Amino acid sequence: MKCVKLVLLMIAALFFVAAPATPSHAQMEYDVNFILGNKTLDEDDWEPFEDQGELAVCASFGKVEWPVRIALDLTGSYDDTHFLGTEVSGSTSEFDVGVRKIWKRNKTRPFLGGGLAFVTGRFEIGSSDFDEDGVGAWIDGGAFWRLGKRFNIGVEARISRAEVSFGSVDVEAGGEHIGLILGFGSPTN
Repeated sequence: MKCVKLVLLMIAALFFVAAPATPSHAQMEYDVNFILGNKTLDEDDWEPFEDQGELAVCASFGKVEWPVRIALDLTGSYDDTHFLGTEVSGSTSEFDVGVRKIWKRNKTRPFLGGGLAFVTGRFEIGSSDFDEDGVGAWIDGGAFWRLGKRFNIGVEARISRAEVSFGSVDVEAGGEHIGLILGFGSPTN
């Protein structure tokens, strides 16, 4: 249920930043980037699920004159295996809120960001699942290149940290993320 609320919040934010430019939005800039990559978690906490495939949506928006943009990012990672005929999986989801600085160097857009990470860690064994939430921090960096007036392609690296507790066991649900960016942004002249 928590993930559904986060997804709905992110979709609402994406509609806001992706709205066509109107007089009230004319001074706004935005980028919405989709990331396909990998999240590496602590091996001691997550084996055999320490390397998870990951999908992310990263939105950055703000007024042209602001020195940084507001960042709203949603990531999800997953891996599974079979053990004694039973499907076993581990996954994480993150809702990251913060700020991101994006520099414009012609068509190159290097960036740095950081803020709060709201992280959920989940293990599923057959029909039983265990999930817990934690709060921590994230930072990211990378670069994307503007293709034409709107489309972005690039790379991103991110580190997040947040502990979750499964009973008396504390587990680091953040990790190291790396991925390829494909997205779009406010039109350039």
